Amino acid sequence: MCHAPPEPEKEAPPIRWSLTKRVALRFATLYFLLYFLPMPFSALLDAMKMEAASAFTSKVFQGIWLPIANFAARTAWHFQEPIVYRETGSGDRLFDYMVVFSSLVIAAIGTVVWSLIDRKRNHYRSTYEFLRVVLRYSLAIILMSYGFSKAMQFPPLQPAQLTTEFGQETPMGMLWNFMGSSLGYSLFSGVLEITAGFLMLFRRTTTLAALLGAAVMLNVFALNVFYDVPVKLASFHYFVCCVILLLPDLQRLTNVLLLNRVAEPRELFPPVRFPRLRIAVLVAKWIFVCLLVGGNTLDAAESIKVRLAPQDRMVGVWRVISFKQNGAEVETVSVAQPNRWQKMTISKYFQNGLMTIDVFGGSGQYVSYTDDGKDTLTYTSFRRPPIVRTWKYHFSDQDHLTLVGKLKAGPTIVEFERLDGTYSLVNHKEHWIQEMPRMP
Repeated sequence: MCHAPPEPEKEAPPIRWSLTKRVALRFATLYFLLYFLPMPFSALLDAMKMEAASAFTSKVFQGIWLPIANFAARTAWHFQEPIVYRETGSGDRLFDYMVVFSSLVIAAIGTVVWSLIDRKRNHYRSTYEFLRVVLRYSLAIILMSYGFSKAMQFPPLQPAQLTTEFGQETPMGMLWNFMGSSLGYSLFSGVLEITAGFLMLFRRTTTLAALLGAAVMLNVFALNVFYDVPVKLASFHYFVCCVILLLPDLQRLTNVLLLNRVAEPRELFPPVRFPRLRIAVLVAKWIFVCLLVGGNTLDAAESIKVRLAPQDRMVGVWRVISFKQNGAEVETVSVAQPNRWQKMTISKYFQNGLMTIDVFGGSGQYVSYTDDGKDTLTYTSFRRPPIVRTWKYHFSDQDHLTLVGKLKAGPTIVEFERLDGTYSLVNHKEHWIQEMPRMP
């Protein structure tokens, strides 16, 4: 006797969402779409080595937001001066705050209109899954980009930092030096960001990714606030996004972590329901993952290679041991000789060279320099008009340098002795066994 196959169980209709939940979903969807565009696409284009396309995309959106930000600044905040967009490296410019404010207002207006048009809908499960995809992939791109850039973001301490008086350092400079003094810790923090970002790419690991990402970004936000780093707006938003991704699992996490209760598994709904479309999306996803991870990995490897490469032998802190002008030695302590050099620092930030020259009774004068790699060093002051000096140099050994050139007072010969080998901060090694803490 043949039996008819059992009928498949019908999916239970979703429970009607509360009004608060529906309104919150509408607002969050509109706001985060406005906030994240075009950053994820720009970061992905950068990872794909398409810098021109990334710059063009950012410029288009900047052109859209600038008049909106100016309108908000005039009408809501009564600013008289127009906002001018400048690429300064800060994410906390007045322009950025006005964009956030405008996004909040636009999202609020859009939420009201959406609620009036679609007030009879029972739920927004599909829209919610779409929002989760937007947040997950945006965070994945951003966190992984942040993590892979850690090898380059905090360069190793240069002589310019080593010779800066502790009390003259800015809080942000303190944080940068703290991170830059330890490549291991910078890479460790980067690995945490990369791990959180990679786990964001998969629905089953999103909860773990959000837990790790929330912890990492809360720490980053605290550092940005208390060390006055101008990325407070961005890091706060990333932390909030991680929290939003955790909301569906909040009760389950509470049961496991606090109440010692059984946590039932949460049903995962695929964002795409059509099988053929799901295959196409899956192929596109893995192409996206390979480009994102591959591009960032190549950048990080190149940064680490540059960082670990041997330093230019000119780089260092140099103490003047002899300063001769017109054939006569200029004494070290002489108020009558204010241009007598005391110390010279030479730093190199990847391809950019920077020198400071300390003179008697004065602070360091910054100049840019170039070295032909043979025996000629040329420096240019940042004054207007700039002063250009060319010096012949030679090393008697790696710790003794001589410059021969001409200053305003006449032909000059300066002999130096290297000092940076005496700085504990760059020569200190980790010790697993320590009988006494090593303090300054």
